[in-house]
Amino acid sequence: MAVLTAIITHLEAPAVRRQLDYLRDLSPASRFVVCHGGSRAAFEELADKDALFIDDPSLRGSARQQSYNAILRAVYEGRVAQDTDIELVYFMEYDHLVLASDFERRLEELAGASPAGLFAKGASRRNDTNWPHFTRYKDDAGINRFFAELSCRDDPWARWGCLGSGMLLRREALAALSAVPDPPRVYLEMFIPTVVYHLGFDVVDVDAVSDLYAGVLPGVESPAQALIDSRATPTDRLCLFHLKQRGPGRSNRKEQLRVLVAAGGNVAPVRHDGNTPCFADLPDHFYASRGTGSSIGGVASGSA
Repeated sequence: MAVLTAIITHLEAPAVRRQLDYLRDLSPASRFVVCHGGSRAAFEELADKDALFIDDPSLRGSARQQSYNAILRAVYEGRVAQDTDIELVYFMEYDHLVLASDFERRLEELAGASPAGLFAKGASRRNDTNWPHFTRYKDDAGINRFFAELSCRDDPWARWGCLGSGMLLRREALAALSAVPDPPRVYLEMFIPTVVYHLGFDVVDVDAVSDLYAGVLPGVESPAQALIDSRATPTDRLCLFHLKQRGPGRSNRKEQLRVLVAAGGNVAPVRHDGNTPCFADLPDHFYASRGTGSSIGGVASGSA
C-alpha cells in the first residue's frame, strides 16, 4: 500500500526546496509531489521533477474562496492514474510539518481502521450548525443543484466539513473526485468531504478511529491548552502542526499555531506576522512557527 504525499504551496522556490529537502531527509523512501499554486516564475525556478504547477487563480486569492478541484485532478492524472502502486494520497499544506519518519506506516494503519474513502481531522456532517462555510453556501441554488444531481445518497442535502490539511484519500475516492465533470469552485473544507460522501464513500473523522491527530487542537490560546495528554505519548502520534488559519494564498496575516509535538518536548503556542514557515530543530523538541524567514536545523534563509 504505497502512499503519495502532496504538498500544497505558494512559496518561493528556496522555501519549497528547503521543505522538500527536510521531508526527503526525514523519510527517504517516501514519495512527494509539490502542488504549486503560486506564481509561474516561482514554480519554474523550483525546477523539481516532483512538482506540478496548478494554474488556478483561486489559490492565489482569498482563503475563503480557495478550491482544490484543480489540485485533486492534477495529482490524480499526473501522478496516481498511471501508478497502480499508489493506494493512498495524503494532502498537506505548506505550513503543516511532519515530524515522524515513519509517518507513512501510521497513515497506512489509519487506512486499515476503516474502509472510508476520506480520513480527515474534524470530519462531520455540518447541517444544523453555524459553521460559516455551511451557512454561506446553504442557500446557493447552483451548488445545491450540483449536489442533488451528483448524489447517490437518500439525502442529497447533507453537507460535510473537515480540516483542509492532513486529508488522506483512498485512490478510488480521488479518482471519483477527479472524474466529476465541471465541479463548481467551492471552499475546499466543505466541498471535498461533501462530494466524497455524495459519491458513495464513507467520510471518517480521524479522531474517531485513531489517536493519530490527538495533538492537533482546534486552536491554542495558552500553553496549558497545548499540553499533551500524558496518557498517550507523542511518539505514538504522527506529530504535526498546522496553522489555525491557513491557505496557500494567504501570506501576510497573524496566524496562530495549532499544536506541534515531538518526543520529550513541551509545546507552547507561538504567534508571528510573516509569510514563510520557520522551523528550528531544538534540543528537546521540534519547534515551528511562521516568520519572515525560514530555517531548518538553525540555518536561516531570506524571506519568501
